[in-house]
Amino acid sequence: AGGIVAVNAEAEGVQEQDGVAIGIRRAVGTRIYTRIQGPLTPSMNITDVSMNVSEKAQIPFLQQGRATISYTVINTGNTRLSADQALRITGLFGQTLAQPTLPRAPELLPGQQMTLVQEWDSVPALNQANIRVEMIAIDAQAGNAVAAGDSTAWLIPWLFLIIVAIIAVLIWLAVRWSRRRGSEPTSVVGVAGTPFPTLAGGAPSAASGRGRAGGSHRKD
Repeated sequence: AGGIVAVNAEAEGVQEQDGVAIGIRRAVGTRIYTRIQGPLTPSMNITDVSMNVSEKAQIPFLQQGRATISYTVINTGNTRLSADQALRITGLFGQTLAQPTLPRAPELLPGQQMTLVQEWDSVPALNQANIRVEMIAIDAQAGNAVAAGDSTAWLIPWLFLIIVAIIAVLIWLAVRWSRRRGSEPTSVVGVAGTPFPTLAGGAPSAASGRGRAGGSHRKD
């Protein structure tokens, strides 16, 4: 790969900036490609697939956050490549969370690498993001080059889960205290102020029993 640039021999004008005279010359360039004899081996790799959450959602099913998906494409072959790219993000149970339509990736020369960034505007608060990036470069003369990259990231609203855990513990403590209070024994106060329920219910005492026994004797 190379280029041809045509530049004016003389400056078209002069501009002053901060006391310095700057001459303006116009240039026109064009790219050229030279085909060298030998086998073509198109190939590329996708590395460093990652997600950076810029705006985190805290309430599941009610809020959505924002994130950027980045990945690096490396031309590991000996011919230039211009590839179509696809991005798919799935959740914990395989459901599709995002599948945007992406433009064709910029051209890569042999040995060149480029980091691409894609926006994701519907990041859930609680889920697992399985990121899959695929690229394919089709060339009738050189052949096809295919590459893929994967990454997994957990989306966990820690603040929301901590609040829910605290509320659950408070409810459990309140229920346990209520049950313990309802199971405490209660005493009944008798007629004479005694706490024994048998006497309060009118059971005969020892003194009354002796009175009845004495009244049953016959007097001669």
